Amino acid sequence: MTNDVEELLELENRRCRAIAERDVGALREILMETYIHIHATGKIDDLQGHIDAVLSRPRSPSRGRLTVRRIDNCAVIVGEQLNNGQQSDVLVAHQVAVRDAEGTWRFQSMALVPKRT
Repeated sequence: MTNDVEELLELENRRCRAIAERDVGALREILMETYIHIHATGKIDDLQGHIDAVLSRPRSPSRGRLTVRRIDNCAVIVGEQLNNGQQSDVLVAHQVAVRDAEGTWRFQSMALVPKRT
């Protein structure tokens, strides 16, 4: 399980780096073709819509402490995210990752909500 958690945390680091670098190829490797992204505004994007948003709004996301829960070939990751861009509000992110038949973890979905204190 520890290796899975480490792999998932590294996958999340790669996702943040890919967004900061606007690396579409890396995003397509990290995110499933069926990826769903729910923005903090409530807007829902598929994979291409999310990539378009990454390209149109430069940012460099950073993450706080993350909680990872693995259930069979799925995992849920929850924690704070700061986008470090035009809008730098603190958000809470909920992600779902799925491990495919080859053992590779990829993100299936992400939902963001503004953090209220």
